[in-house]
Amino acid sequence: MQMPEAQDLCREIGSSPSRFIRLFANSSGISPAGYYNRLLLQKASAMLSAGCSNKEVAFALGFRNDSHFCVFFRKWSGLTPGGFKISVNG
Repeated sequence: MQMPEAQDLCREIGSSPSRFIRLFANSSGISPAGYYNRLLLQKASAMLSAGCSNKEVAFALGFRNDSHFCVFFRKWSGLTPGGFKISVNG
C-alpha cells in the first residue's frame, strides 16, 4: 500500500499542501498521515489475525523490513505484533 504524494493530491483538488492538511484534519479529526497509518494498522491487524508472519505483513504493506514494521505496529497499537496475536488468539 503506497501513500500518494501530497503534491499529487493537492494538484488534483487545486489546493496547497498546508490547506489540504488543515481541511482534511478539520473534517476527519486526524491528519492525512495519521489516517494512512490507521489504515496500515487495520490491514496489518487483519493479516496478523489470519496467521501471517511479521515478515509477510511487512513485505505486503511496504515496510523496509520486519523490524521497521514491528516498531510501527507497537507505536500505533500499543502492542507488539506477537502480543497482538496472543490477545486475538487467546
